[in-house]
Amino acid sequence: MNRYMMLFRGTRALTKSELEQRGVAIQEWVAMVRQKGISLDPRILDQVVGSYVQKNGAVTSDVGASEPALTAVVSFEAADDETASEIARAHPGLHYGAMIELRHWLPPAPRS
Repeated sequence: MNRYMMLFRGTRALTKSELEQRGVAIQEWVAMVRQKGISLDPRILDQVVGSYVQKNGAVTSDVGASEPALTAVVSFEAADDETASEIARAHPGLHYGAMIELRHWLPPAPRS
């Protein structure tokens, strides 16, 4: 099995109705994924506490960067990239303005 991480970025604000509909759709998606024998480990990200970058030798805050904010991550194991991609493409967040990035989750490189 391979471990994957889905990274979610919100591209727009949702209405109250969309939030409710998305919640129902996500529960249905979770049930579909679980029927495949896949366990999900989701985490919702709260407001940015700090975002830092080094510029000209000084560490500065970069809060409010222009790219869509990272809003959630979901870790799961799947047999292969095709299965993982199928799970990501089926996520209902895509219908509600989310961008989903799918990556392999790898352990840190061993020390030399």
